[in-house]
Amino acid sequence: MTYPCLVLDHDDTVVNSTATVHYPCFAEYTAKFFPKAKRYTLEEYVLKNFDPGVYDFFHGEVGMTEEDMKHEQAYWHEYVQHHVPQVYDGMRDILWDYVHAGGTICVVSHSLSPNILRDYRENGLPEPDSLIEADYQELVRAVCADSARARSEADLKMQDMLDYYTLWAHQIKTPIAAMDLLLQEDDSPHRGELEMELLKIGQYVEMVLSYLRLDSDSTDYVLREYPLDDILRQAVRKFAKMFILKKITLDFQETGKTVLTDEKWLLFVVEQVLSNALKYTPAGGTIRIYGDGATVVIADNGIGIREEDQARVFEKGFTGYNGRADKKSTGIGLYLCRQVMDRLNHGISLTSRPGQGTLVRLGTRP
Repeated sequence: MTYPCLVLDHDDTVVNSTATVHYPCFAEYTAKFFPKAKRYTLEEYVLKNFDPGVYDFFHGEVGMTEEDMKHEQAYWHEYVQHHVPQVYDGMRDILWDYVHAGGTICVVSHSLSPNILRDYRENGLPEPDSLIEADYQELVRAVCADSARARSEADLKMQDMLDYYTLWAHQIKTPIAAMDLLLQEDDSPHRGELEMELLKIGQYVEMVLSYLRLDSDSTDYVLREYPLDDILRQAVRKFAKMFILKKITLDFQETGKTVLTDEKWLLFVVEQVLSNALKYTPAGGTIRIYGDGATVVIADNGIGIREEDQARVFEKGFTGYNGRADKKSTGIGLYLCRQVMDRLNHGISLTSRPGQGTLVRLGTRP
């Protein structure tokens, strides 16, 4: 014997499933539940299953809804339990001759093992030696179902957590605003320092909200043309007190540019970059903001970033040497900037020299 094992498909190979089971089931179901639908011939039914495909055929031509298709599937599942497909002419003799010659039969099919064994038995065929593939597919389906349930549970837990932190971030804004009002009436010598720390708290809250919103389904990007200088001024005004308290000079050169962007998200990026510049620039330093070709530059003469850290500053959670020395860096700010700028198709890059400062370029072309 040349081939000791014969590997066979089941449906429409050994037994004529489509013509003797699947098509009659379809015809019976549509006649009963969709009496106004066209009556399709067997040939039309087979062709439609390939083009446009089962889903488009049932939905687009027969007129089934999603719920109808679930009902049809349940109807078909019950139907095949009580209807045995007919074996193809000559197949019975081929298989028995093969078995008598010492051959082994292995069935590879999407059909369930009990149905295959029943079809072989009812049609007088030799019982297959192996149904591993069918059992394997049942196991895979069970594993996939368990995995889907686990993912669903994990998604629900994650959504609960996101909802909680989103609520917290919004609620914490109320006491922050109240503290800001109280500080405006405070004449203590530490008022400026307290205002600066409160500003940092507000910045961290905005970072949390942006982190939560970034991949949210509800996040919408409103793209319009905005004067770039207006966005830059908003960020500068927000940190005006910090410039004064740290005695840092601002050299702001208007760009005169108009940028197609989402104002809220681009402003968030500018604020993050400006916040970092203020954080790592010592008292008496200078921060410059100016346009350079298709980019806007925010440059400082602060402590700079080590060369070996520069390639990783946009990675999530990376703090580098400065972050470890400062012990207050989260490694999230520049990561969020990169994610936002990529979504806006603007781009962001950074160059730095330790002891001389850092230069960040923000793309302005969509």
